[in-house]
Amino acid sequence: MSPIYTEVKEFYAAYDNAIKQLQDARVTPSPDLGSSFWLNTKYREELQTLGNKLMLDNPAFSRMYYSVFANLLKKTDK
Repeated sequence: MSPIYTEVKEFYAAYDNAIKQLQDARVTPSPDLGSSFWLNTKYREELQTLGNKLMLDNPAFSRMYYSVFANLLKKTDK
């Protein structure tokens, strides 16, 4: 069992939920959380807050967050 399993599982569940909510809202079939659309921004900010909390709880999670998840949350000009 990975020392960051719990954090990855929690973050990915929140990420997956955000994508499903955006799909249900029919923003787009494959939502980009980096978009400036207000609902995308809301979910991106919530996920960034969660990521920060999880990194404070377990600093080992920071490597996974910055190498994988932060790229998914990067703000784009769309």
